[in-house]
Amino acid sequence: MAIERQITLLIGCLETLFYGGTIFGWPSLVFILKDIGYYGGDCLQSTDDVNASATSSAPPCSSCGDQRSIDADVPSSTNISSVLSCHSQDASLQLVYSVAISIQLFSFFPMGVLFDVFGTRVTRVLFSVLLLAGNLFIGFSSPELPGLLYPGAIFMVTGGTAVIICNMEIGKLFPSHKSIVITALQGLYGSAQVVFLIIKVAYEAGFSMPTILFISAGCTLLLNINTFILLPANHIPWPLPPDYRLIRCCGKRPEAPPTSTPAFYNKAYVVDGEKAEEWPISKIKGNVHENKVVEIKPTSENRSGSSLRRAPSPPSPTQYLPQYTSFRSCIFSLPFWAILMWQAILELDVIFTLGVLNYFLTRLANGDTDIVSSYTNVFIITQLTAVVLGPVGGLVVERNKTGPCKNGLKTRNYYDDILDCCLPLALPSLLSAAYSGIFLIPNIEVQYLAFMLITFFRVFFFGTGPVIVSAIFPQKYFGRIYGVIRTITGLVTLLQYPIFILIQEYLDDDPFYVMIGFAAADLLTLFLPLFLYLSAKRNLRRFINNHDNSNRSNNRK
Repeated sequence: MAIERQITLLIGCLETLFYGGTIFGWPSLVFILKDIGYYGGDCLQSTDDVNASATSSAPPCSSCGDQRSIDADVPSSTNISSVLSCHSQDASLQLVYSVAISIQLFSFFPMGVLFDVFGTRVTRVLFSVLLLAGNLFIGFSSPELPGLLYPGAIFMVTGGTAVIICNMEIGKLFPSHKSIVITALQGLYGSAQVVFLIIKVAYEAGFSMPTILFISAGCTLLLNINTFILLPANHIPWPLPPDYRLIRCCGKRPEAPPTSTPAFYNKAYVVDGEKAEEWPISKIKGNVHENKVVEIKPTSENRSGSSLRRAPSPPSPTQYLPQYTSFRSCIFSLPFWAILMWQAILELDVIFTLGVLNYFLTRLANGDTDIVSSYTNVFIITQLTAVVLGPVGGLVVERNKTGPCKNGLKTRNYYDDILDCCLPLALPSLLSAAYSGIFLIPNIEVQYLAFMLITFFRVFFFGTGPVIVSAIFPQKYFGRIYGVIRTITGLVTLLQYPIFILIQEYLDDDPFYVMIGFAAADLLTLFLPLFLYLSAKRNLRRFINNHDNSNRSNNRK
């Protein structure tokens, strides 16, 4: 039983690594597209005009031919200036990236709804088709047909969205390490930029870009292993039944008990009158966090005329927070909007940084394409360390789950999970402000430090986001809530293109004020961990006092 779960996780990790967030490798693809000549007509025209004017103004010289042969490999100041001034090509490629990344974030909500309603198999078949189409469209594109980049990038990123939504469910197969698995998959999702790095390395080695993309399209057929053999057609139940099997020779997979449905997770029901009362009790059994629902039937005393004296109900740790009894109540809660602000600001910053990285490096390297290529490779390789560092975010989240409770109670509760998320929520805000500040330094060697900070940022940012949503809101709304957050974030990320034009047209190619604004906005996102920490501490203190008072009252009786 353990081996089939490990195989499922391994295949899910490979799927996420090679087909998840491929768009994050955009700097590598931009290098290839510029070299091939995508949207380069205006650049060539401006270069020809500059060279023609330089030739007409130069005095005739009989030895000019030899001089040109000597200096053929040395980039002239004229060529460098033409490269740096080719704003139309940079803007056109940036627009492709902006549209693709925004569509990716828009797709989180419909993909979340599709996954919640139709299950795993339908969603996985859909993303297989989308990834196949995306690779084919980009492969068939050319400088004469650059418009094919748009549908290719859109299909590829939409399929990658479905990949990560489906594969996060694999964490349910490892109940005691669920957060670690989710954060590890999120780390691999960010490391999917290795696909474009492989294409870049193969292109520099002599292979054509279409050939590599057609091979990648063919490899999408391997996604059917998890789709039709290992994973269920609907959903993996949660809490996981003890005898749950992914592959069964006879019969069906066991489903979750009706009294342990995800609908009862993270909420309490306090019912008036003659209705029954349901109360979720969390307990630790080994390292497995299990949830049970205890139903307290109304007694005859409650049904009588003296029903005003109700039987005392066990103290609920969620009685001091809004009850998330519907999707609407989740959307209109303060934690939802705090998480949305945190997600939108930080994602806009990192996506803008990735989109303009080639532009920044070209500016710092004075147009030297060899230096830009070298730094782009270093950046992508640095980001690949997220494969190893991905589980670190989960370990930070679960750092207190294996030891004794620090709140004086025998078992962990709802607020302990929220408090454990506050530190990994604060780290991305600080790291994002730090690398935004480093990009202000006009020294290309210093950007190695910015590359490392972006790597650590993504480890905590992409991993902690879904974990905090899962910790606060009911599991049955997870796909829709997380999808709404990422979709609204997509609307915010549309600002990256006008910000880029603002730098080009009105700030004289100087991103100083823009990066200062990003750093300040990043620090504002510290509101989320601070708000969650203070509210969870306050309500946990009330719950402990209520629990102690109840125990003292029972002892007197």
